[in-house]
Amino acid sequence: MVELNLTRRKYTGKQTIGTIDIYKDNVFQYTLMSLEKPWKNNEINESCIPKGFYTLESYNSEKHPSTFIVQDTAPRSYILIHKGNYYSHSAGCILVGLTLSYLNADDYLDTKYSTEAMQKLNEICLNEKYISLTIK
Repeated sequence: MVELNLTRRKYTGKQTIGTIDIYKDNVFQYTLMSLEKPWKNNEINESCIPKGFYTLESYNSEKHPSTFIVQDTAPRSYILIHKGNYYSHSAGCILVGLTLSYLNADDYLDTKYSTEAMQKLNEICLNEKYISLTIK
């Protein structure tokens, strides 16, 4: 069993920054950085999803291969954990990276090494039947 604990640490009008602590069989594995849209009352394409408990499933699409879909997000759908660097790369999904940095000139932190972060998450979750996500 893999558990992801996302702690939202900084909110701005444009984005939400957090950390994701990953546990496998109750043993700490790794921490990733997260980047999401700001909280805007769960508006489709504009907001992060509410705090709470979710389950994840592996998900593949042409645009987002080897990602994870967050279950039970109604009325929202297709909320993914996927790679991306800027808050504008998310339509309400959770972006991951290994670190945060200022990658462009907009004065907002961005995720860095996002592809590597997704590879790490996929490694840890390989062949897992149950993956949970707690957002606090």
